[in-house]
Formats: sequence, C-alpha cells, structure tokens
Amino acid sequence: MSDQNIKDELNKSVKKRFSFPVKSGIIVSLLVIAAVLILIKGIAFAQHLHKSGEGPEGFIIERISEKLDLTASQKTEVDRIKNEIKQKMEANRPDREGMFSEFSEMFKSDKIDKSKIMEEMNRKEIQREEMKSFMIDKLIEFHSILTPEQRSKAVEFMKEMKEKFHGKKDKFRDRQD
Repeated sequence: MSDQNIKDELNKSVKKRFSFPVKSGIIVSLLVIAAVLILIKGIAFAQHLHKSGEGPEGFIIERISEKLDLTASQKTEVDRIKNEIKQKMEANRPDREGMFSEFSEMFKSDKIDKSKIMEEMNRKEIQREEMKSFMIDKLIEFHSILTPEQRSKAVEFMKEMKEKFHGKKDKFRDRQD
C-alpha cells in the first residue's frame, strides 16, 4: 500500500470514530435543552394555577372568559365566581395539608391502622363530593350570566382546548408505545 492510501484509510477511520459521538452529543444537548424548556413551561403553568388559588376549574373559567366579549357586569360576576372558588380552595388547603401530615405520621410508625386510613379516606371523599357540588353550582352560575352566543363561543373554545389537550396526550401515548 502506498503512503497516500494509508493516510486515506486513517482519515476515514478517524472520521468514523469522531463523527458519531459529535452528532450524538449535539442530539443529546438538544434533547436536554428541549426537556429543560418543557420543564420550565410546566412549572410556570403550575405556578400560575397555584398563585391564582382557583384550581383548574377557576383557571378554565378565566381562560374561557378571556375569549368572550363580556360586558362590565358579566366581568364583575365572573370575578365574583372566581373569588368564591379561590376562597373555597384556600379554606380547604389547611385540611389537605393536615391530612397529609397525619398520613405521614402514620406511615412513619411501626404499624399502620387500617381503620384510621379508611376514616381519613372517607372524610376526604366527603370533601371531594362537597367540592364537586360546589364547582357544579359555580359552573351553573357562570353559564347563567352568558348569552346564547357567548355559550356557543365558549363551547367552541372548550372543543379547541380538548383537541389541544388530547392531541398532546395522544402524542405522549404514541411515544410511550
């Protein structure tokens, strides 16, 4: 073999060795950056829900209200509904934290008392049902302040939100498979 052929073979070998790690390094870097951006966006969204204290239902009412041409009196009513939801959520917060603390203490102990856990779960279920009823009442109030045209617009926006949410969920499921 000539010196030129040996150099060509050596160059090909070196290119093969270093081209894959560089490409994979770039891909990994891009994936890490994308993951960090998604994480930041998720945290920001969660903080928005947490700051508002209105939970997902209040957030949805707020998002729908933004898309509708509400009158001043309708805006006042929507704000009142959102404030009532926020107050109810804040009133339930200490109880939720207390339940978690109590469960944590039970879990740390040598033995877990099934009857205490069942009692706590039943109490939580009662609260969940109360909250569900409360939220349905607020939804009915929200519905009652809207005109038929605004209700139609709200339904269209809800459909868009559903499609957007389900599209993302379906993409996530496809990636899992």
